[in-house]
Amino acid sequence: MGGFLLVNMMFMCVEVIYGYLTNSLGLISDAAHMAFDCIALLIGLIASYISKLNTYNDYGYGLGRIEVLSGFFNGIFLVFVSFKILCESID
Repeated sequence: MGGFLLVNMMFMCVEVIYGYLTNSLGLISDAAHMAFDCIALLIGLIASYISKLNTYNDYGYGLGRIEVLSGFFNGIFLVFVSFKILCESID
């Protein structure tokens, strides 16, 4: 997953550079979309790392529930971004 995140970030940077140089709004907007994908991948990568940590007596369920919470957080983030795009399109 980390390798895919790295490749996705590199391709996003290439799209931003060439989008800026050619004044292409399509490339720049696709780079913004890829940035949101990178954020979702980073959240999932961090959650999978945390869930593999040793459990302690303080946490009855362990840290395995962090993956569910990260998915919930990612869903809320996507709904917020969609609402923001909807509000901008109405204006």
